[in-house]
Amino acid sequence: MGTCIGAILWQRGFTVLHGNAVRIGDGVMVCVGHSGAGKSTLAAEFIRRGFPVIADDVVAVDQNANAVQGIPRIKLWQESLDHFDLDNSNLTRLRSGEDKFSVKFEAVNDAARLPVKWIFVLEAGDCDYPHIEAIRAMEALPLLVEHSYRLELVSGFDLRGSHFLNCTQIASQAVVAKVIRPRSGFLLTQLYDVVTDFVEMHQ
Repeated sequence: MGTCIGAILWQRGFTVLHGNAVRIGDGVMVCVGHSGAGKSTLAAEFIRRGFPVIADDVVAVDQNANAVQGIPRIKLWQESLDHFDLDNSNLTRLRSGEDKFSVKFEAVNDAARLPVKWIFVLEAGDCDYPHIEAIRAMEALPLLVEHSYRLELVSGFDLRGSHFLNCTQIASQAVVAKVIRPRSGFLLTQLYDVVTDFVEMHQ
């Protein structure tokens, strides 16, 4: 379903990022990254802290760089379920033989589109604690292109020109930074603190 929805969103003129979107005040924080980076686990921590997650895995952004409400579910590995003390007995397993599950969360009642204000590229690195690395303006655009959802669809639908312009709009509006976490030991509380401190500094 993710690929199908992503294809439809691309066809309807949205820029689709591979990540999740969290509402913070009157703006949206988007966390992107390659599979296994920990995007959904971080989103689950924001949910636990009372922040509404408006999209997971597939984040649709319109031509005005506003995020759109997505499907109210999040995909978590068993390790993350254990961390949050969640029972998998009533959850849907995403693939047979794989310990990854679909977890529903409460949808945001306000369906208004809100501006994307912060974009974090989550990566695992050789460090002891999570930290943030600033990104120069010229680096932001290729990162948004790299972390677009099913990038092959952009070429398949001949959307490369509009995709570039939309990514330019997003990069000019949002603060973009890299978040580096340790390769071993997720340190979720510290990761959450680093991200929220950065957000507060760049309101």
